Amino acid sequence: MTDIVTRYEKNPILTKDDIPYPVETVHNAGAVKHNGRYILLFRSHRRNGRSIIGLAESDDGYDFCVHPEPFMTPASRGVFAQYEEYGVEDCRITAIEDSYLLTYSA
Repeated sequence: MTDIVTRYEKNPILTKDDIPYPVETVHNAGAVKHNGRYILLFRSHRRNGRSIIGLAESDDGYDFCVHPEPFMTPASRGVFAQYEEYGVEDCRITAIEDSYLLTYSA
């Protein structure tokens, strides 16, 4: 019987060694194709255990270049600080008309 789904042989696409800032984990989360490029918003855990969201881009959807700084980190003050105290996680991207909406858990 032929497998319906075949795991990509180079999985995982990103590991903590690919991230240019200190993290302990990488979890591939939300992805979208925008203007011919793939955008990946992934969750990582910092060494303190708090989750952050990183940003990576790719021309082919397999080889990603990670931005030098996190895309989103927990708020330290303001209305969201109490909700994001333990991190920001699992970002998803939804294209609606000419906009992209992001959702995440905190």
